[in-house]
Amino acid sequence: MEDYIEEALAAGHICPSTSPVAAGFFFVENKDGGLRPCIDYRGLNALTVRHPYPLPLVPTALEQLQGICIFSKLDLRSAYNLIRIKDGDEWKTAFHTTQGHYKYLVMPYRLTNAPTVFQSLINEIFPDMLNQFVIAYIDDILIYSKSREEHVTHHPCHPDPDAPFVVKVDASSSGIGAVLSQCQENTGKLHPCAFYSRKLTPAEIL
Repeated sequence: MEDYIEEALAAGHICPSTSPVAAGFFFVENKDGGLRPCIDYRGLNALTVRHPYPLPLVPTALEQLQGICIFSKLDLRSAYNLIRIKDGDEWKTAFHTTQGHYKYLVMPYRLTNAPTVFQSLINEIFPDMLNQFVIAYIDDILIYSKSREEHVTHHPCHPDPDAPFVVKVDASSSGIGAVLSQCQENTGKLHPCAFYSRKLTPAEIL
């Protein structure tokens, strides 16, 4: 637990909290023997207004794969943590551990709206590619093609090291954020390659 708290603090995912609420925090064992942090957000989820965004239907997705022979699967690491919690709502995510009382600055797992919120973000990133050669189910992304030659051009999620990058940054009195993008030749639109955001520490604000 101590290692997880230290890593999450260093990454800017959590910070100490004085929130009047606190969810339970514990670890569960993964199939590979590792430990996964879990927070009991049942109380918060019961009061949450559901985000009415549909998740893809698996049978519909499978229909797109008829005749396909080349696949690339991407599983985004800590995907939900790429999304910043709405400013002012962080206290609702507070949890208590033997190390102290903390709250999330980024979207944690186990929130009832986390899957649909992330799905809507993914659909905004790949609007021209979904159902053409990309299937995205929350944080699992499948790129599919009928040939190796076609597959080389169907890797929208990988940055092109030979193409220029576009960096957009933003800052406020409480946090900073940035998006790294590249321009797609076929559409002329910017495609996000990476995101970064975190809350400023008290020392940085001063």
